[in-house]
Amino acid sequence: MGLWCTVTELGPDEVALAEWSLRGSGVPSIEIVEGLARLQLEVRRSGGRVVLTNVCEELAGLLELAGLSDLSGPHDPLAAAEPDN
Repeated sequence: MGLWCTVTELGPDEVALAEWSLRGSGVPSIEIVEGLARLQLEVRRSGGRVVLTNVCEELAGLLELAGLSDLSGPHDPLAAAEPDN
């Protein structure tokens, strides 16, 4: 099984609440994108957000096609937990 992406759920304070690998055989389908979109909606309702890292090329293309390319991007939960000076 290949790695499609790493999914991180961030809470309202930008601290990582959960992180897991999304894997599958072959290329990801639009159903995977739908599931990620639904997850993002659910997490946003509680004030958090979902961030995808290590996104494979095929999934990145599907996310862009679906208008969800904002899900993939850098994040550093440790940096988010550090206080501003």
